[in-house]
Amino acid sequence: MVSCVMDCAIMNIKLLVLVRVIMTSKKDVIIQSADTVFNAEGYISPSIDKIVMSSNVSKMTFYKYFPDKESLIIEVLEKRKTFFIHEIKNVIDSVPDAKGKLRAVFDFYQKWFDSRDFNGCMFERASLEYGSMSPMIRYINDSFKQEMCRLLADVIKGCLRPEPAERCALTVMMMIDGAIAAALCPSMTREFPPLTLIWSATKSIIFNEGGEL
Repeated sequence: MVSCVMDCAIMNIKLLVLVRVIMTSKKDVIIQSADTVFNAEGYISPSIDKIVMSSNVSKMTFYKYFPDKESLIIEVLEKRKTFFIHEIKNVIDSVPDAKGKLRAVFDFYQKWFDSRDFNGCMFERASLEYGSMSPMIRYINDSFKQEMCRLLADVIKGCLRPEPAERCALTVMMMIDGAIAAALCPSMTREFPPLTLIWSATKSIIFNEGGEL
């Protein structure tokens, strides 16, 4: 009798774990599908019906995890932020010196620009499309840029004092944002690749601050 009760208890626990895994999987599928849709079409245009269809889930399942489209956008951006920062950290950690680290970051962006799914910065686009309607979306965009600036500053501190390094990092981040926008205009940038231009500018800025790459 005791053995039977124990077996039932174990079975219930296994079923609960399985249900949670399935639930998590469906949520992840929705987030991944939405990421693809938002990257291709922006945030305002795609309807919840479009996302539900792309995710191959029911509308009831969608609303089980997300009360509205904005809450989904926030989760998509948070997940993309975590992934992007993780990838940048790996790139930085793979090279020993400041010049190599910065060059690796620029190469990472170039690979992104050359990829089929490159459609510009999803953080910037979300902030522009939603504007003041969603302070949380603006906050995620801001926190992403702050984290990127911090990572760049840590690299540049390898050849500059902390204060000018932070100033340079902000300047480099602003130039990268410009390069992202310019990369969407290939006919304009074919002769002068954006990242090639800002790499030269970055070296000049660091040199003017008393450092060298």
